[in-house]
Amino acid sequence: MSDSRIVTFRGRMVPWITPWSDALNLPEPVVLASGGRGIAYADESVHDRTDDGVLLARGRGPRIPGPGSRPLYEVVDTRRQRRAAGRLVCQICGHRPPPHPDGQVWLLGGADEVADGILTVTPPVCATPCAAFAIRQCPALARGHRTVRVRYPRLWGYHGVLLPARPRASWRAAGPDDDRRTAAVRRPVAAVAARGPHGHPPHRPDDRRPHHRTLRGWGRVVMTTAFQPVSSARFYHAALGDAPEARDGYAGDEALVAKLMANGVPAREMARALRAFQIRAVTHLARTMGIAQFVEIGPGLPPRSTPATHDIALRYHRRRARVLYVDRDPEVVAHLNIAADNNVRGCAKTVLGDLVRPDEIIAEVNVHLDPGQPVALVLTGVLDHVADDGRPRAAVRRLLDDLVPGSALVLTHITHEHDPELIHRAARLLGDAGLTAHLRSFESVAAFFTGLTAIGPGLVPVSQWEPDGTDDGAPHTAHTYGGVGLL
Repeated sequence: MSDSRIVTFRGRMVPWITPWSDALNLPEPVVLASGGRGIAYADESVHDRTDDGVLLARGRGPRIPGPGSRPLYEVVDTRRQRRAAGRLVCQICGHRPPPHPDGQVWLLGGADEVADGILTVTPPVCATPCAAFAIRQCPALARGHRTVRVRYPRLWGYHGVLLPARPRASWRAAGPDDDRRTAAVRRPVAAVAARGPHGHPPHRPDDRRPHHRTLRGWGRVVMTTAFQPVSSARFYHAALGDAPEARDGYAGDEALVAKLMANGVPAREMARALRAFQIRAVTHLARTMGIAQFVEIGPGLPPRSTPATHDIALRYHRRRARVLYVDRDPEVVAHLNIAADNNVRGCAKTVLGDLVRPDEIIAEVNVHLDPGQPVALVLTGVLDHVADDGRPRAAVRRLLDDLVPGSALVLTHITHEHDPELIHRAARLLGDAGLTAHLRSFESVAAFFTGLTAIGPGLVPVSQWEPDGTDDGAPHTAHTYGGVGLL
């Protein structure tokens, strides 16, 4: 089968379609790419692929010939739906639904009452005209549904297995073992789901933590209406100016940034100075010190306007680059894994974890990185949120003790020493919004570098660490100390 036979579906998408990874049988004539990594129909038509080139399993409903006709589909195409859910765009037209004071629209199958905190793999829809289109076309919705407006949807997790089909130059006929091949992929996923990540029992849905892993890629994105109006990751994202426009889920975070700035707190300048320091520090370690492995704890949401740690690592160490992101927020983990799955060349991995449990992080480092090579531990904007009873200094020391000589520590911490009244006011406003800010002195922050050799000017205001001319703020505008130490 030649590439000319691989055609693209360009019409509107019925929201319920079947992924190959969930198909128990392949009833249609199918051909596979050499090596079994791609799938195509022998009689493929324009209705058999999405705009992304993903092959759709044909449903059992009738196929009416003619322009605009399509099969009836039964369950969700994971690749299209996870992108729509992750970006909060309409699952029908692919555009962001217009902002509405009551939130975005979800169509949930079944006629049961919908409680706050419900989980769904279904992306939102535009109120008009896409919602009516979906109800007409989708058999599951036609049998009964609830229309729900959600002000604060939250990206909760992910599940399923993704087997995307890609066009190939040569194909072979599907053999009798191909169904078993598909089932073999599903079995390990089911086993992981049964025991939970890291061998622990699975979490209940009300734990609000993702508990399904996949072998390759990520499957469906799971949304929940149980949403914390403000989170530290989304607040930092909003302060950087990276929050996407018209995304209702960021309204509380944007409001907090505006409130801080109205009270004289330079929230945007502080966030941008912190981000600029991290980029300079990671770049210096990768380019000058030759470090190709990084562990970033508390990375936050993927930056849109600046390079992430894995981008910098890949720039200087294409094949050796390895980055492990660790965050305690499932929303961050899901977002980073979606971003990594899209284009990171396999160098980055994101796991759930917490700085106050360093042994769990060390176990992940030993799995995903080479513990015999230097590793840079990146802690920017993290220690501010850890109370003393969490023993942050002991946790950092435990992590460093497990690294080989030549490793490094990148660390920042907010300080009240340059303007106590302003920073204490900011801490109160953050506390009122549910975020914590623990303030420490210069001596307390410097103690984290005990036993390390300072790189550059040592522990200084972040704008003064190896400045590159892009940060034109006063030295103390960021109210944050930053430093880099070599083990």
